[in-house]
Amino acid sequence: MNQTKAGIKDLRMVVWSHSTYSDLWKMFFGQLEENASFFKKTLLVEKKVDFDFKDCDVIINDEKLPWCQRLINCLEKIDEKYIVWMLEDFIIYNAVDINDIARLKNFLENTEYSYVKLLRAGIDGGKEVIKNVYEVPMNNKYLYSLNATIWKKEALIKLFKNYRPEKLFGAFEIEASKICREIDIYGCYHYANEPKRARLHYDSSIFPHIMSAIKGGCVGKRPSWNMTQYSHELNALLKKYNIDRNIRGVC
Repeated sequence: MNQTKAGIKDLRMVVWSHSTYSDLWKMFFGQLEENASFFKKTLLVEKKVDFDFKDCDVIINDEKLPWCQRLINCLEKIDEKYIVWMLEDFIIYNAVDINDIARLKNFLENTEYSYVKLLRAGIDGGKEVIKNVYEVPMNNKYLYSLNATIWKKEALIKLFKNYRPEKLFGAFEIEASKICREIDIYGCYHYANEPKRARLHYDSSIFPHIMSAIKGGCVGKRPSWNMTQYSHELNALLKKYNIDRNIRGVC
């Protein structure tokens, strides 16, 4: 094992999903294998689905339990101390450099910070602590957010043992951020002057991905392909994976 690979030995990508989004898995895992095959990975899902996961572990969670308890139960089955926290529609569209990921994981390992977000989203300001890595100001309402993020696993478990939402969405991020302040969970974000993609978030050069490929489901609308923000990337990917955009529709 080379030195860089050894540097992420204690890191695993953990992907929260649901069987109703299994039509995204071919694209998600295909792009992951093409652009960041060095990750160990685990999918968290509520039931068994007929899909070739290859080298991805699968943990089944009990949908009858509150969402927070389902997540805690799953995370406690993972051995690694650090995780990349993902959703299945965070589609990677360009190569990820293992050295960049190892640098951020090692930064966490040697500091008191709990996480590093892999993009700038809903954040202004914060002091630069190492090159292109900035503190998330403690008064920011998105101390916690559903972004691609490297977490100390025990810190994420601690958060959801103290904040126990029944569901994943709604005011979820803002309420979870309040708990972060109360229990002293704080972190950083990576930003290297990438262009702004949407009202609240920027592209990521260190972890180039779509955030999010699907829009609408969390606000009670039909979950559809996010062509408003990612038409260039999604047009190419839908063609590449032979996915009919009309089945989900577009927004």
